[in-house]
Amino acid sequence: MRKKKLLITGASGLVGGHLFARAAKQDRWKVVPHYFQHEFNIMKKQGYRCDLTDRQEVETMLKTVNPDAILNTAANSNLDSCEKEPGKTAQINVIPPSWFAEYAQQNKARLIHISSDMVFDGVKGMYKESDEVSPLSVYGRSKVESEEAVLQRCPGALIARSALIYGRAQYGGFSFSMWIEKRLHRGDPVPLFRDQFRTPVLVDNLAAALLELADNDCRGILHLGGSERCNRLSFALTLCDVFNYNSDLLQSTSMHDTASFAPRPVDVSFNISRAQQNLRTELLDVKAGLQQIKRGV
Repeated sequence: MRKKKLLITGASGLVGGHLFARAAKQDRWKVVPHYFQHEFNIMKKQGYRCDLTDRQEVETMLKTVNPDAILNTAANSNLDSCEKEPGKTAQINVIPPSWFAEYAQQNKARLIHISSDMVFDGVKGMYKESDEVSPLSVYGRSKVESEEAVLQRCPGALIARSALIYGRAQYGGFSFSMWIEKRLHRGDPVPLFRDQFRTPVLVDNLAAALLELADNDCRGILHLGGSERCNRLSFALTLCDVFNYNSDLLQSTSMHDTASFAPRPVDVSFNISRAQQNLRTELLDVKAGLQQIKRGV
C-alpha cells in the first residue's frame, strides 16, 4: 500500500518536532518536515526549507511535496512579540494557513491547522467549541482570523485548538514546563500565577492526538487540552512532586500584579468532551503527563 505523504510545517519547533518523531516511526506516513530559520536534518531526514510568507515558495513546496495531509504547526506564538508587530504576525499566523486551505480544497488533502485557547477572553473558562470567541491579544485575534480563513476556503479542514503545552522538546522549541525546570535546576525562584487557569496538554500527548486526527474525517473545531483544569502554581507543585524538585523555590504570584505587554486572559480552560468522543488517544491529566515524561515514554 502506498504511504501517504504528510507535510508537517514548523517541524523544528516544539509540537512539530514531536509530530515528526512520532510519524517517522509509523509505516502509515511518508513524512516531509518543513522548516525555515532552524535547519532540520534529523534521523537522516532532510527537511524542506520554505519561507511561509512567500506565496511562490509555498506553492512550489506544495507542488513538489504534493501532500495527502498537512499538519500546520508553524506560527509566531509569542504573545508580546505579536502584540508589538501585528503586521508581521498576520504574515505568518493568518495568510499561510489560507494558502494551505486553498491547496487542501483543490487537491482533496487533509488539513489540520493548529490554533489556540487564546481565542477566548477568559471570563468563564471550560470553553466548548461552540462558545463565542473574543480574543484579548493580537496573537489571539490572529488565530481567530486564521480559523475563519481556513474554514472559509476548506470546510472539511480541522481546526485543532491547543491548550497550554508542556513537556520536553524533541529537537527545538521551548515549553512552560521547560522554563520551570530550568529555573529549578539553577536554584532560582520560580514566580507562578495562582489565578490564571488552563488545561495543560503534554506535547507528546498532543502529537499523538493530532496524528490520529490526520487519518480520520473529524472536521470543524476541536479542543485539545489535558483532562485537568489548573493554575500555573498547582501545575508546578505537581511537577516538583513527580520529579522531586525543591518546591520551596516556587513563588505564588497574581497575574494582576505582573506587567505584560500583551493582555492575558484569566481562565481559558477547555471542555474537551468532543475530543474525548472522537479520539482513541487518551488526553492526560497533569500528573499522568508528567509521569510519562519521567518514564521517558
